[in-house]
Amino acid sequence: MEAFNSGMKYLIDQLGAMLVYASICPNLATSRYAHMRRIACDTYKSIDDTKYELNSLNYGWWQKQAYNYVDADNVVFGNEKPGVNRARLASALLTGALMTGDDYSTTGAWTSMAQSLLQNQDLLAIAKNGWAFQPVEGNTGDQPNNLFIRGFDNHVYLAVFNYDSISRNFNISLGRLGSLSTTKTYAVKELFGGVAGSVTGTLNCTVGATDCKIFRFDLGPPVSAHQAQTGLDGNPGKLSCRVNLFADVLEIYLSKGISSVTVVTTRGQIVRKSTGVNAVHYKMNVSKLGSGTYFLLARAPDGSVKQLKLTRSK
Repeated sequence: MEAFNSGMKYLIDQLGAMLVYASICPNLATSRYAHMRRIACDTYKSIDDTKYELNSLNYGWWQKQAYNYVDADNVVFGNEKPGVNRARLASALLTGALMTGDDYSTTGAWTSMAQSLLQNQDLLAIAKNGWAFQPVEGNTGDQPNNLFIRGFDNHVYLAVFNYDSISRNFNISLGRLGSLSTTKTYAVKELFGGVAGSVTGTLNCTVGATDCKIFRFDLGPPVSAHQAQTGLDGNPGKLSCRVNLFADVLEIYLSKGISSVTVVTTRGQIVRKSTGVNAVHYKMNVSKLGSGTYFLLARAPDGSVKQLKLTRSK
């Protein structure tokens, strides 16, 4: 390991500002040096490829905490059915890095598919966020989850996959989906089809054979400081956060209280850390932080963590 670290440090010094990309083969020791790691390999275009990739995400989504980006391999549409292509694209969006692999110098079935899917601004917003989704269910053995979830920009995104050769109905309790309530009515939009509506309690949907749907739940207006201190919807068990990184003081509100706050760079370097905080409203001086992108990790006493991607400008 000493030899590995010495060699990698030398290599990084020589590469300078180049993107450092680790394949699936190196172990996690590369996370100190590489910006990106492939979570699965040889996942081209079929539904079986997508299943394999999503099973890797099922157990490896946390690698986004170690690398700037986690790659799902090239997204190839080819001559596959539309549903298969939607699922393939979704697998890359959920993993956090989108790279297309079709030959656009020639015309084929993939051309119109790319024009349709890769210009969908709702889907591209997920790609721009870049964070990996988490599986809703726990251990599923060698099979991938059907449900993956991620929350950002005051929305909760839910991806529903059907790997079967026939259509499948899903009845999903909102209580299984992180911060969503079973009693509140949410505006919801299916991003592939663009169909909008509302849902309370349970999401009922039908997903076609070898297909995928991505639902975006609107959480409503941003949380105010008062709401954050008293608890969302009067429920002190909810976790919320509000920050201002444009000033020299970073203000954090967690309705569960804060036990520690850590600010890291995009390379994972810790630049500020406070422990033993024990407060619902905490202020951190960030005047010495330069302009750029950082990640904030605010931990509550029960172990739950709020993660935010922050951009500081002076």
